[in-house]
Amino acid sequence: CEEGYRVSLLKGLAIPILSRAVRLLAEQEGAKRLETSHIQKMCALLQQEKGGISLPGSVTFHLQNGYFYRVYTNEGQEPWEIPLLPPRSVCENGTTIQILHISKKEYDNRQKFNKKLFNRALDYDTITGSILLRNRRPGDWFCQAGRGVTKSLKKLLNEEKIPQQKRGQLCLAAKGSQVLWLEGFGVAQACAVTDSTESVLLIIPE
Repeated sequence: CEEGYRVSLLKGLAIPILSRAVRLLAEQEGAKRLETSHIQKMCALLQQEKGGISLPGSVTFHLQNGYFYRVYTNEGQEPWEIPLLPPRSVCENGTTIQILHISKKEYDNRQKFNKKLFNRALDYDTITGSILLRNRRPGDWFCQAGRGVTKSLKKLLNEEKIPQQKRGQLCLAAKGSQVLWLEGFGVAQACAVTDSTESVLLIIPE
């Protein structure tokens, strides 16, 4: 049988419980910005013999052979890009990115309470030209701060065993083929915050 969620179990739930259940499973599979209409359509689909539905975040579900399951398509691999501009940007994969330009002093104060900021902080003065938020491209490369090793993005994702279906949904900030920030990994060595940094650009997925 297909891997997924058994329809007979879901159909037996009361509508309010079913609505919460399908929202939860959709969000667990990566769906973003779900609205009431999406939940209603998912519930209606479960009453049918077969069908499918596409949700925000490049997530698609199919219903067939008594199972409701996610299918991975090439939709998430389609090239997209948007300018990296404060105060926030919404990526095509559904991820909302908060973008803050702050002083080094304010950054130091924030980092006392959130050590993860280092992986989200770029030395603003090292950035020249326009930066794009986008998904990966052939030829992308990344030198992660603290590691000092430059690798193609493809090689890095292979080594880290990132599932193929998730790679096209990763959000990154880049200048040309140079990746400056990679979702789930951090910032590049070339623009990492140091003691001499004067101002900081924070890239924070919400």
